[in-house]
Amino acid sequence: MPSQIQSDFKAAHAPKPKRMAPLSVRLSKEQRVQLERDAVGMSLNAYVISKLFDNPTKPKRRCKEPTQKDKAIARALRQLSQAGLVGYLLSQIEAIEENHLSLPEDEEEQLRQAYTDCCSLRRDLIEALGLEAKHE
Repeated sequence: MPSQIQSDFKAAHAPKPKRMAPLSVRLSKEQRVQLERDAVGMSLNAYVISKLFDNPTKPKRRCKEPTQKDKAIARALRQLSQAGLVGYLLSQIEAIEENHLSLPEDEEEQLRQAYTDCCSLRRDLIEALGLEAKHE
């Protein structure tokens, strides 16, 4: 009677079932371009399988290439960050609240509104890129 160790060893080293050979399809350049365009960010394999078997579930999408619009939004977000404007406005507001700086009431309100607008602009840009804000 074989021991448990022998059984486990045999099970671990049992031949694995062979995988099916991959299916290869030759496409013309135009067909390949059309297929990639129709896949809209999915892997070609997932897209072809979903079409071939009329799969109603959406396959997992791969990362899409950023569009010109996405790149422009990212540049605007980066410039907003690099300008340091939000930090400067916040430091001015803190100085007012700690009585280190005094401004007329209307200018103080404009300063607070500028800070609110910059934060809103940042949120909108992040949302347009489909990202999550890490902190506000």
